[in-house]
Amino acid sequence: MLHIVDNFLTDGSCDTLVALFGRSRFSQSVSVDGALRTSQFVYVRRDDAALDPVWASIPALFVPSACELAQITKYDVGGSFGMLSDAFSPEYLRAHSQTQRCGTFLVYLTDVALGGETHFPQLGRRITPRKGRAVWFEPSKHGQIDYRLVHAALPVVQGAKYVLQIWCRERGILTEKK
Repeated sequence: MLHIVDNFLTDGSCDTLVALFGRSRFSQSVSVDGALRTSQFVYVRRDDAALDPVWASIPALFVPSACELAQITKYDVGGSFGMLSDAFSPEYLRAHSQTQRCGTFLVYLTDVALGGETHFPQLGRRITPRKGRAVWFEPSKHGQIDYRLVHAALPVVQGAKYVLQIWCRERGILTEKK
């Protein structure tokens, strides 16, 4: 259901990703489901060598060819996003000729001084961002959305939060952003 692994990435690997992409041109995060987002992101290509430690250890569910481009998301003080499911509604999938997300994988790349937890209210869980901590779950299985995994990124109160995010699709990606 909800998997949490501390020290999935070393401090050095996390620092490398933040150093390489932390100064990139981040885009304002957008939501397809109307959830409020106050974060920025940058895409990371699948073949970027900085992701090698991730692909070497990521669960088998996340086959690179079936995954969306990785994102590094940055949350400054006050940064958050509202409740959402990482799975798409059937209407969205039909309108955009897409396949469903079947896996969410994230790694916190920085410790956060205060706030910034990932909150799963139906599970009664708040996951504290810790550098190198990985979290993964299946937002849908066999086409059925698991609403217990609806979650939010709570506001960062002190510090900044960087998160690597990867989403896997049921039958791969039909289109990819360049």
